[in-house]
Amino acid sequence: MNVQNDAKVFFFGIAVSMLLLVCSVTRKGLYKLKDALYSSGVSVGFTTVCLMLSVYGLLQHFGFVPSRHYAFPITGTYENPAGFAAMQAALFPFALTLCLNKERNRLIYWFAGLTTIACALTSVLSASRAGVLAICAVAAVVFTLKTKVLSIFKTHKWLWILLVTAVAIVTILLYRVKSASVNGRMFVWRVCWDMIKERPLLGYGIGGIEKHYMDAQAAYFSMHPDSPYVMLADNVTHPFNEYIKLTVNYGFAGLVIALYVLILTVKRLFKSSENVKVIGLAVTASVFVMCQFSYPFHYAAVWFISAMAIVPAFFNNSKDNKEWVTPKYLRISLPILFSLLLAIVLHMMYLDMK
Repeated sequence: MNVQNDAKVFFFGIAVSMLLLVCSVTRKGLYKLKDALYSSGVSVGFTTVCLMLSVYGLLQHFGFVPSRHYAFPITGTYENPAGFAAMQAALFPFALTLCLNKERNRLIYWFAGLTTIACALTSVLSASRAGVLAICAVAAVVFTLKTKVLSIFKTHKWLWILLVTAVAIVTILLYRVKSASVNGRMFVWRVCWDMIKERPLLGYGIGGIEKHYMDAQAAYFSMHPDSPYVMLADNVTHPFNEYIKLTVNYGFAGLVIALYVLILTVKRLFKSSENVKVIGLAVTASVFVMCQFSYPFHYAAVWFISAMAIVPAFFNNSKDNKEWVTPKYLRISLPILFSLLLAIVLHMMYLDMK
């Protein structure tokens, strides 16, 4: 995974480290943190951010606010549509879940519904194919878990044929929209596969793509001088696939560990309460799809949103309302651990500034 050492990442790391440090010192701090993560205010807050980004994107599309990239009308507050699409796809589950929650009052229902429509619309207008696929994945997960759509498909099996046909048509259309871009990414993946074959177990280490990709690309063209991919060659720092980058940097060992963590997270989410399960699985599906065609973990905000959606699943979800008191040994060991984490982040920030 990739996170650049910029101000946003350092701010995120410092804020999270200090929050965990403060909560771990007190007897009931971690329990109160759990309550905060479970609260509906988190969903409302993220939905509000989603609406703000959507409005900003619409203002860019209609020319009221300048885009940050000459070739794309919508970039949000990022340098290209990839960041905007990653954020919208990660925030979309909160808005859609609120919209389908019948227990909310009418004001929140209309607010969430408006945000859902605006988010989907701006994702399409941004021309980010990965973002559109991620939005579709979120919708599939949420509607499956929150409605009776699955039972309808079981009753009317012909709907599966219609769904598969629709997916095939959408896939072909997304390819034809920017076929050169798709071919270019497939070429990058081909070169990365050659790199993986050289060091399959442990990879090239941190920054392996940045340090060795151009050499691997040059080696490919020296062996295939008449390759049609010559016109698509570029200075590549990311393969537009987080799994491929992970494998290049850390080998299949790193990929297996990442997949194990993913499976563990999904299993834990399925055992959680309904709201945590729906939002957590939807955000996981969104990020999972984005990772296949983009670089969502390049943005610290995506890390933060993912953590806020998934972490509640790892708390004790017992149905009794007994408050959990942090054991004394954890009130000693955890502050030391989080203090060390804070020191590491501050040291990295110092080195980056230096």
